[in-house]
Amino acid sequence: MDFEKVLKEVGHFGRYQKVQLVLLSASLLIAVLHLYMQVFAAGKGDHWCRSWKNEDCRDLNLTQKECEGIKKHISIPMKEGTSNQTENEFEQCVKYNVTKLNFKAAFEGNVTLMEKIPCDDGWVHDRSVFPSTIIIDVSISYGLFAYVSLASSIC
Repeated sequence: MDFEKVLKEVGHFGRYQKVQLVLLSASLLIAVLHLYMQVFAAGKGDHWCRSWKNEDCRDLNLTQKECEGIKKHISIPMKEGTSNQTENEFEQCVKYNVTKLNFKAAFEGNVTLMEKIPCDDGWVHDRSVFPSTIIIDVSISYGLFAYVSLASSIC
């Protein structure tokens, strides 16, 4: 049986071929979207050590966002060699040892003379770029990057 004869009998590009093309294209589009979803679902934004977890700054008349910013500026050291305090120049895995220090006392005093310690109470993630990612939800930061692929496979 010759292919040309069969093609002449069946037809070149008919309804059946169009339906097959649409179905295959739709399934491939879904697969591509799922593949590239990882770029956004596992985005890693800025983070820093959590300090004064239960302090909400109500007595200082501050909003929650302002309170988190002040906590960051008080308890997180700047990276070596930086002169001004911009968002990307704070350390991400160490903080000043303020665990036994009252927030109000730290707010009024100078904590930069205290020793630096590794994070002991988790992290605070900057949610301005990525409101929710796998890394934020599972709170994966330094030392646990081996679990990123595990967390990614859950989606």
